[in-house]
Amino acid sequence: MYRIYLNINDLSGIITITGDEFKHLGFSRRARVGDKIEIINGNGDIFSGKIVKFEKEKCEVEIFEKIKLPFKEPLISIAFAMIEKGKFESALKSSVPFEVFEFIPILTKHTTSSNKRKERFDKQRLEQIVINSMKQSGNPFLVEISEPIELEKLSFEKYDLIITSDLKGKEIGLYKTKIETAKKILLIIGPEGGFTLNEIEFLKENDSIFVSLNQFTLRSEIAIISFLTICNMYRG
Repeated sequence: MYRIYLNINDLSGIITITGDEFKHLGFSRRARVGDKIEIINGNGDIFSGKIVKFEKEKCEVEIFEKIKLPFKEPLISIAFAMIEKGKFESALKSSVPFEVFEFIPILTKHTTSSNKRKERFDKQRLEQIVINSMKQSGNPFLVEISEPIELEKLSFEKYDLIITSDLKGKEIGLYKTKIETAKKILLIIGPEGGFTLNEIEFLKENDSIFVSLNQFTLRSEIAIISFLTICNMYRG
């Protein structure tokens, strides 16, 4: 099964695929006439079809089915420290199959060279990483990527449950019911150096609960997978 991404809400009949997605099919995946294909649009729609014509710079696909998937509740937003570029991008990529609603890069005291990381923030590149991960995983929902923000400037009002990963926190299973009944959750993951005492106090003042994912310190890009795996078990 071949899978591509098109930011179009309605597809029917015979459609034409050009540009990068055509190159993805024809050159990267070597798709041919008769091959089945899925098209996802980032809004939960999955269009199924087959390739009916292949030319030098385009192909035609016949659409025969549309499936609309609901977004899982609770909606999960991730506030993730801007660690080293490769690890940060890996964390973002790994979060996509878990139907994350929003990904918020945050700057903390232990985030090395915070200003430089903020200046080098490439939203377009990150969005392409998300799209590639969507096509690989089949998740039809596009993660919203926010601009980098200092931890102290996070807005908490729209969430009814805020959870921070912390080695000294309580077992996350103790909050199973809270996770199951929440509508919007914010998961906060800091850098390997952790949060400062002032940052922890700030999070406590904003009603964050602190949970432990493991008895030993996890790398940030591993913590996000552990966090989402557990939370996904409690979602509808």
